[in-house]
Amino acid sequence: MTFLALTGFQAALLALITAGAIVALYFLKLRHRRMVVASSLLWARVLDERQAQSLWEKLRRVISIAAAVLIGLLIAMAVGRPEMHWLTGGGERTLLVLDTSPSMLARTRDGSTRWQHAVTAALRTVNASAPSSEFRVADTIGRVDAAPTTDRREIREAIERMKPIAGTARFPESDSETAHVRFITDGVVPLPMPKGAVRESVFEEAENKNSKDHRFRVEHAQHLTQLAIPRFAQLKVIASMQPYHAIDDGRWAYKRLDDERLIRTYAFKSLLEAKAKLTFGSDWTVAPLKPLQGIYAAVTRRTLDDKNPHGWYPGQKISVEQALRCYTANNAYAGFQENKLGILKKGMLADLVVLDENIFDIAPEKINDVKVLRTIVNGKQVYLRK
Repeated sequence: MTFLALTGFQAALLALITAGAIVALYFLKLRHRRMVVASSLLWARVLDERQAQSLWEKLRRVISIAAAVLIGLLIAMAVGRPEMHWLTGGGERTLLVLDTSPSMLARTRDGSTRWQHAVTAALRTVNASAPSSEFRVADTIGRVDAAPTTDRREIREAIERMKPIAGTARFPESDSETAHVRFITDGVVPLPMPKGAVRESVFEEAENKNSKDHRFRVEHAQHLTQLAIPRFAQLKVIASMQPYHAIDDGRWAYKRLDDERLIRTYAFKSLLEAKAKLTFGSDWTVAPLKPLQGIYAAVTRRTLDDKNPHGWYPGQKISVEQALRCYTANNAYAGFQENKLGILKKGMLADLVVLDENIFDIAPEKINDVKVLRTIVNGKQVYLRK
């Protein structure tokens, strides 16, 4: 609801103050009890030279002038405003974008979904704003893009119409009248935002609801954006990959992805340098169940067709020690078993293998040829090479 360019709240406030001012003038008993709207008569009463010059009369005159000026200012604001920031405390337009990616349906540790956290955050932002503040509410797949409005009911209805759904994610374009952009997301699908936009992560908010350690993990975290790499460590999310796929995909991935994407494919080194917890696996039965081949792949990145002898995107190669840790200690941590698995230490389970070569001493290219001589699980021998 609007009245003379005012919001419903401001129109009601104007009516209340105006009525109070008129009642105050009436009880001041300015010569006539009958009130006349015409400003000339009002000022004549206030400034009449024939009024007594007592202290009360002077005070009454000052109050009457102030009340008249106040009425004039309120009328001027109603007619001439479009925005009166100093008085209304706001009025600027905000583009409020909610991430509607399917990942927002994931449940958090407090039992609610990330989407529920996002809606709560959006309503909190709207309710904390000035009544004259405009909001344009939009999602990231183009299903909802409401017209700018100050009507809180319409804003809430637009937010309630949204829901996470599969689709091509995109960030809505802002117009020249938009002063602020706020994006509420879980960060799983990174989107480029306009300069100066504020990003509010409901992933972190959900995490902070409870201190319990969940150790969330992203499987097949092999094609990442630059923005996504540091967020694994920031959000304490484990990145899980299968090194064998790097030397397999490297034969044909260039036919499907451009160099801008491939330069961060299987970004082992970048993730470790960003302090992310990285785990390795085989993806068996899709790929061979051979950890040694996985270590070879992570260290050399030599594709299966031998067309990349120095490594496919060699800048992402890691050391033997790093690769071994990703297959052992880091995997144990991801499975909440770091107190009994993953390293050779007194008191831990005796799970180990004996190799025919020291993989720390030989050339990395030879790791793929190393043989397992003996396997021990929980202190018991389960394999012996003959």
